Amino acid sequence: EISQLPKWDDVVSQYGARPIVHGLENCEEYRRTVMKENCDIREAALSKSHSEPRKNGIRNPVKTHRLHNVAAAWGSGIKQDDVMPFVLIKDPYHWMGSECRHEYLLKWDHDEQHCPNIIDNTIQDRYVPHPVTSNYAMSDEHYESLVDVWNEWYNEWEEQSFPMIQTRFEDLVFHGEEVLKTACECVGTNGLIKTLIQYGNSKNRLVGFTDREVEYTMEKLDQGLMKKFGYIPPPINLHQ
Repeated sequence: EISQLPKWDDVVSQYGARPIVHGLENCEEYRRTVMKENCDIREAALSKSHSEPRKNGIRNPVKTHRLHNVAAAWGSGIKQDDVMPFVLIKDPYHWMGSECRHEYLLKWDHDEQHCPNIIDNTIQDRYVPHPVTSNYAMSDEHYESLVDVWNEWYNEWEEQSFPMIQTRFEDLVFHGEEVLKTACECVGTNGLIKTLIQYGNSKNRLVGFTDREVEYTMEKLDQGLMKKFGYIPPPINLHQ
């Protein structure tokens, strides 16, 4: 596999030599108006599974459409203005190809031999796209083609007036440290440090559990999975 890694010139020919990050002009105002302890950043991406913005953290957009559905369905109890959306855009050609390998919510006419099968290639005198249907959080949407899915999703983000950070999925792959550092500095928080504290401190592992609940989990958790993935059970009577 190492021998198949692309040369840097090949990467640059597709994406340029530097990462692209939009929305940094909003960082100062965000840090000024949101209390530091409430600052948060959440990913919103059109992934290979056509995932919607991550749960619990996407504010209500101006347009009552897909993004509103996500906020309404999953944003209960979250102060939306405290969240800075981190919008990831993916190369449309790679994204359409990934839908062939990982089919989830998008439905259109294709098979293993003909994918992404954007248009009906049996018709040569004009372009006849294959329509696409997608299941969103609270409704179905219909599109002219896979190209239309990509266009509409990201253009809907372009229509929003609230601040957000936008970058490319490919910049996370090839310039990950620089992009993540920039995003964390923008919102005035270090998500990595929060994650290390949350999942590295054994005291946080059982917050909210009673001793009986710990005992129950020890009995009911699939021990084969626990052993396979190296999850060490907590000690009994931890709260004594």
